[in-house]
Amino acid sequence: MADLDAAARAIAALHGVPADQVRQVPGGMDNHAFTLGEHLFLRIAQEGSEEQLCREPLVIGPARAAGVRTPAIIAYDDSLRLTLAPYLVQERIPGVDLASAASPAGPHLLRELGRDLARLHSLAPVAGLHVEVGGDPADLVDAMATVGHLDLDTARWLNGWFARLDEQCPPEGAVVLHGDVAPQNILAGPDGCYRALVDWGDTHLGDPAGDFAKLPLPDVVEMLAGYRDQSPDTTVTEAAILRVHLHWALARLRDPVPQPGRRHWTAPPASRILGLLRFAASGPAQPWAALLAP
Repeated sequence: MADLDAAARAIAALHGVPADQVRQVPGGMDNHAFTLGEHLFLRIAQEGSEEQLCREPLVIGPARAAGVRTPAIIAYDDSLRLTLAPYLVQERIPGVDLASAASPAGPHLLRELGRDLARLHSLAPVAGLHVEVGGDPADLVDAMATVGHLDLDTARWLNGWFARLDEQCPPEGAVVLHGDVAPQNILAGPDGCYRALVDWGDTHLGDPAGDFAKLPLPDVVEMLAGYRDQSPDTTVTEAAILRVHLHWALARLRDPVPQPGRRHWTAPPASRILGLLRFAASGPAQPWAALLAP
């Protein structure tokens, strides 16, 4: 840790920030994070996460040029002269992430976030990003039935539900995704307004519905409204989004190991499937209501 702190102080000095204004931010999964004074934020890739950090400079520039609100890059260095892994210095945007916020995100914030996602998805494919293709939910359902996570009648019912959702999911080309549009990566200001989308380490090319997968469905409703305001001709459907949520909920049940202390709402094994049940019981508007009553 001493070497890491020394590296952070050396990087801070390059940007005119005194050593006593360097503070480590706890809790990073893939990066060691530091605030450098009031205006800069430093992340140094943890071992095994170097590739994720290296992706970020590929997409942050094009995303900002398209109007996506995300911190500007001040410096990126993969020379390993000062650190044992690549590092990234960005502007520091005042705000609190939604996982730490005192109150839930409001509709205005979520709609603004949806508009930013539409801007991101409108980008031409960015060179250097890989394509991720989601698996077939039927394979997961059949595997869970085989090992006893599901009874056969429930497995047949689920496969029928996925088949009906598939009928309402038009083929989508692979677009630029953020890949981790989750509460801990969305910044809000003191007024509750949307400030920025951060942490682009999971960016890739894929189905646009994937960027609606890491927020609860009530929030997705508002996000999708903003998305369609920005891109009225989008073909992203509620069915495609629900398909991803249901698929991922089942996958989390298949690996029911508790993860105490994690900040994201999907860490507990049952959170996703119970979130779906809670949304269905809330009396959502159409077309959600019909999609949730297969």
